[in-house]
Amino acid sequence: MVHSPLEIPRYARYLGVPQDKIRFVPLQRGKIDILRQEDVREPYLLALGSANRDYATLIAAVDELRIRTIIVTRPEAIEALPKSPMVTFLSGLTQRQCNELMAAARISVTPVANQETASGQITFLTAMQMGVPVIATSCPGTIGYVEHDSTGLLVEAGDVAQMKGAIQTLWQNGAKRHDLSERARAEWSNRFSDRAAANSLHRLIREIGG
Repeated sequence: MVHSPLEIPRYARYLGVPQDKIRFVPLQRGKIDILRQEDVREPYLLALGSANRDYATLIAAVDELRIRTIIVTRPEAIEALPKSPMVTFLSGLTQRQCNELMAAARISVTPVANQETASGQITFLTAMQMGVPVIATSCPGTIGYVEHDSTGLLVEAGDVAQMKGAIQTLWQNGAKRHDLSERARAEWSNRFSDRAAANSLHRLIREIGG
């Protein structure tokens, strides 16, 4: 069982088994008991996580756009990143504090450097569940989860111009943010909730059991 469809051939080669012995089952994100309430007085873009992130591309984009941004990651990662007056770096937050920041953000961005294995799902699945519009890198972690221009916006890895364009589009267009977030909420419920994961595993177990 893998959490990205692009991992199927890679794990098949690694394990020496036929591809039909490996199944893509989406990673789930359980229900979060924090209601979405955007900070409209001081709106901000939020980026969370430490695994294989490409924050340098995001920082370059928001610095040009002059958009307030919060990045939450490890202290050692912060030290190595370029600085911008538009970016506030945070670390050491609890999961609840991260979720509270997410609930108030105008946009969630998950920039991913990893093009080999799946990264970033927890962050954008949290945003999808809470109705926060998603921008993410097109990569193994987003394929099978985020449908471009339907449940989020996907950009190519390391492309500052694409990142800038996607952020600008959503930042200025409330109707588009609403449409993306509503479809993303429905997609989370249908495919990425605990209930959906349980149904997927149940079908897989029945298949294996014959």
